Amino acid sequence: MTNYSNAHIVLQTIRVKINNGNDSKEIRALIDSGSQKSYILKATASQLKLVPIRHEKMIHSLFGGNNTAELEHKCYNIKLETEDTQYCLEVLDQERICNDVTPIPTGPWIAELTDVSIKINDVGNSAPIELLIGADVLGKIYTGRKHTLGCGLVAMETVFGWTLMGKIPQKQRSNTSSMIVISLFSQDMSLTNLWEIDVLGISEPSVKKSRDEAARAAKDFFLETVGKDREGRYEVRLPWLEGHPPLPNNYSLAKKRLNSTVQKLKRDGIFESLTEVFEEWVAEGIIEEVPISEVECASHYLPHRPVIKEGSTTRIRPVFDASAREKGNPSLNHCLEKGPNLIELIPSILVRFREHKIGVVSDIRKAFLQISIHEKDRNFLRFLWVNSEGKEVVFRHRRVVFGVNSSPFLLGATIDHHLSEGLKQYSEENSVCSVSTLKKL
Repeated sequence: MTNYSNAHIVLQTIRVKINNGNDSKEIRALIDSGSQKSYILKATASQLKLVPIRHEKMIHSLFGGNNTAELEHKCYNIKLETEDTQYCLEVLDQERICNDVTPIPTGPWIAELTDVSIKINDVGNSAPIELLIGADVLGKIYTGRKHTLGCGLVAMETVFGWTLMGKIPQKQRSNTSSMIVISLFSQDMSLTNLWEIDVLGISEPSVKKSRDEAARAAKDFFLETVGKDREGRYEVRLPWLEGHPPLPNNYSLAKKRLNSTVQKLKRDGIFESLTEVFEEWVAEGIIEEVPISEVECASHYLPHRPVIKEGSTTRIRPVFDASAREKGNPSLNHCLEKGPNLIELIPSILVRFREHKIGVVSDIRKAFLQISIHEKDRNFLRFLWVNSEGKEVVFRHRRVVFGVNSSPFLLGATIDHHLSEGLKQYSEENSVCSVSTLKKL
């Protein structure tokens, strides 16, 4: 859950020293009473060569009432050191605990803390959170001492030192984003998100870094799985988010949308026109009917509606809604990695376009539909229709779908891969990527 308000929210963070018996490391921890368990970053456990005592399988209940799929964690006993003693606690490993938590900023509250001999050891520290201390051990580490500052912040003492929490009022609106990690929940996209400057690629460096890492992981997965089908067409996998919540089949919502769509199309006299479009798609291999034997397989249905454009070569076409979801459940777009922010690439493209006298552009006819989807992912791209007899027909997409948030990334990655493979056929001296005269073109 991300907070945007006129106040900066300080979360309880503290630096602690973890000891594995042979070595120790100072790490940044987040204290949260809303988490039933304590967690350690997988990379940290690996770096310290911690030995698991067992494995646990569990389902995480997320903010908003959603549940994850069953996840397996390694369980460790760790020791946290203070000047006087050691504290043992049991933690589970986690690939990623949270996005970057904003450090405690400097301000007049620091001087006020100094006046009362309170020292906060996590001021101005933007290191990643490597340990989450949950409610299972939280009661044992508080000493009971606390101090309320004039600005409203509250300092609380733990056995590892003092922490600070609360709200710092600000005169100007802050776009600082604080991730409350324990919920492991991403905010739903809304219209106001489109007004945030991070859509344009302008974001806090640490946030941009984490997004870049996710984009690189998606690109690596693409390169590992891209191939060609029997027609010689590029075939790709959907870039699923790691640890995404269970995706429901969405059948009820798709069925409800279908009924209203069909009624409107028949009332407007264009039902047959859209039926012809689907028949053409079947003939071209863009979609296929799901065999009866596979109808009950794990799947997801995309609602759709027609878009009419008079004067176009394609007067009517269906648009699929991959963001549609029932209350309390994720949509398909919630479960997919959308890749890098392509808007960020526009300035460099414009600069290269103006590099020489002649700019070269090209267009790909029905670009998304030129790329095939791997058969393992096709059942998550189903949709419903009715035939001329009024019977329900279940189709699934065989090509990349317009309306799925990962489709622009898959198209761009496929074109980039195709060009890279093509340029391997030429030496560096003979490859022509831009021209300065019409003769060279």
